[in-house]
Amino acid sequence: MKVYNVLIALVLILASTSAYSLEKKTFCIWDPVGRNGPVMSFYSDLIPKAQSWGLSIRFVAYTDEKVAASEFKAGRCEAVLLSAILSRQFVKFGGTMDAIGAITSQKGLELALGTLARPRAGKLMTQGNYEVVATFPVGSMFAFVNDRSIESID
Repeated sequence: MKVYNVLIALVLILASTSAYSLEKKTFCIWDPVGRNGPVMSFYSDLIPKAQSWGLSIRFVAYTDEKVAASEFKAGRCEAVLLSAILSRQFVKFGGTMDAIGAITSQKGLELALGTLARPRAGKLMTQGNYEVVATFPVGSMFAFVNDRSIESID
């Protein structure tokens, strides 16, 4: 099963806001469909809630998740939505959810997510200034190659 991680800089959570002005934040969102895709639609519903927290969030869609990761790495956004495998560059443990053949059933997925939701697992989800704040399954991943001699995902 494919699992996606949302990475967010710790400063976002710790930032203080004024009652009269909203702190502006930009989130880089990977949505294969783009600006009108299902992921962007889901996150756009969070805008009013964020305003009640004193945040003005702008979601920027990327159809290429490598570009979204680059924008986050360059500091152009405070948070990024990536596949687990691409999140490894920020929090190495986050990529383990994409281990080929590791999660083969709904029960296995529930066990993995339940384990990660425990407070003791929190230290695994942080690395330096980065933290995985959410992970959610979206379906199976199938790798296709055009050369039968290719035997690894790399």
